[in-house]
Amino acid sequence: MTIVLFTLFPAFSQSQGQFYSVSLAPSLYLSIPHFEDELPARTSAGFAASFDVLGYQTNRASASLGVQLGTVTPSIPFGSYRARGFTTIGLQMKGGWNITPVFSLSSQIGTEINIYKHIEEVFASFSFQIGPQFLFMENDEYQFFFTLPVSLHLRKEITAIQVGVGFRYQYFPSPKQGQHL
Repeated sequence: MTIVLFTLFPAFSQSQGQFYSVSLAPSLYLSIPHFEDELPARTSAGFAASFDVLGYQTNRASASLGVQLGTVTPSIPFGSYRARGFTTIGLQMKGGWNITPVFSLSSQIGTEINIYKHIEEVFASFSFQIGPQFLFMENDEYQFFFTLPVSLHLRKEITAIQVGVGFRYQYFPSPKQGQHL
């Protein structure tokens, strides 16, 4: 399906070409356990960095595949208890829809492997993300966005909501001379 998406995607609109991108976003991470607990939710800080290694953009939309790295801190203490922090690495598929020349919606689905800090335990999760992005700088070689990602992370014991503020740098390796992106 991914091959079909990247093969047919350029036909949907006027092409602007291939891109690579880097996104960085600090965030708040709210985890809600699926088991009975004295705390209904726990709050942590998070940070995510994603690298799109295969991307394509048209005037109306974009699609990309990439890798996401992240970390979540231990939770704010509740009495003597703190939920463990973890590190995450995963694959993602991202899409974007340009509503105006400076405003677009971005969505992402992914699967991650998460490693708890300070103990040897690994768990898998799935994530869904949506959020606006605002273009505030561009030329024929790059675009720079301000982003407001909202993510939902699903795993066996916990559902988590992550809300962030970030930046995305999108680089076009073959700029079109005289074409405004």
